[in-house]
Amino acid sequence: MDEHTTQPGRPQLDCPLIATHCARYIGDSDDALFLGPGPFVAAMKNVSGRAAEIVGKSEKKFFEVLALVYC
Repeated sequence: MDEHTTQPGRPQLDCPLIATHCARYIGDSDDALFLGPGPFVAAMKNVSGRAAEIVGKSEKKFFEVLALVYC
């Protein structure tokens, strides 16, 4: 094991897991479907063992996180 893993193959993440939403698919105007962030968020939750904090752009928590990071 190196300094970046806590268990074999499990990366050590010292940051919160934050997502704007967990939709599986996102559609466009042509009715095409694209993979949304949901599967990626689920994968990160499984790898890190952490729960994701979902903060939408219209939620107060979204702006609080931005203020902490950028101000």
